[in-house]
Amino acid sequence: MFEAMGVRTGIDLERLIAARAIVARALPGVPLYGMLAPAGLPLGFVAASGS
Repeated sequence: MFEAMGVRTGIDLERLIAARAIVARALPGVPLYGMLAPAGLPLGFVAASGS
């Protein structure tokens, strides 16, 4: 992940995971792809600084 490498992406991963949960509740039975939401952010993950 770029953020973990110190590259600021502007993507709030926690909010992205929360939005996916809303979509999953709104569309039961529809497959949602990607492994970040089920796995969660890595332990000790720190987003890149704003500079």
